[in-house]
Amino acid sequence: MKFLKTFGLVINILVIFSIIFVEEIFSQRVVDHDFPRLATLSWGGGNVDWLSRFDLILGISQDSQLYREVKKVNTNVYILATSDWNAGGPFRVWGNQEAIAVEWRLRRSDGSYIKVYSGDYFVDPTDYCGLYNGERYN
Repeated sequence: MKFLKTFGLVINILVIFSIIFVEEIFSQRVVDHDFPRLATLSWGGGNVDWLSRFDLILGISQDSQLYREVKKVNTNVYILATSDWNAGGPFRVWGNQEAIAVEWRLRRSDGSYIKVYSGDYFVDPTDYCGLYNGERYN
């Protein structure tokens, strides 16, 4: 019984010391950080005022003019402009569903095409993708 009292006293002392002599785990003292703190995924849209508040923007390449304006306001922002690889990436032509080669379109088991975004074709990122001009989509 005396052991349990002594053990409890030691635990209480350790808890009190850990509360009094705690080291800041999540220090926010670093002001000149060179890594992104706040990020956003902007898949179309947004405005300069909103997007300039972030350190990292992941977005669609069609918004490149908007990103140039954001860079004027926030010169430290990192911008990763990309294409939507689900619907053909750089080969996709907006409004032209036939821009994606038939060989690269993703098919169901019955042979029909899988569509995305109101009619665009999903492209096949697998090794089962057919060849078009000697190249695979992936």
